[in-house]
Amino acid sequence: MRREWYWVVLLLMHSGCRALEVIQLLKVNMKQTEDLWCMEMTWIGAEGERQLKNKPSVRTIPIHSGVIRAGVLDWIEQ
Repeated sequence: MRREWYWVVLLLMHSGCRALEVIQLLKVNMKQTEDLWCMEMTWIGAEGERQLKNKPSVRTIPIHSGVIRAGVLDWIEQ
């Protein structure tokens, strides 16, 4: 299994996000707010670069501490 899919599965299991939302995440979408790491689900233009189901889908979701302990932040930095 490709390493990317390992993190996709972990993030899906621990976030409640839709699969397409997690698959489309970029490094810039992972941000630290105070002491909490989060995934920012953002809406980007009509060019089809990224898609969300609807406008209320734009949100910030904390990354589960177990996923952080598993090393997702180290993987993101690579």
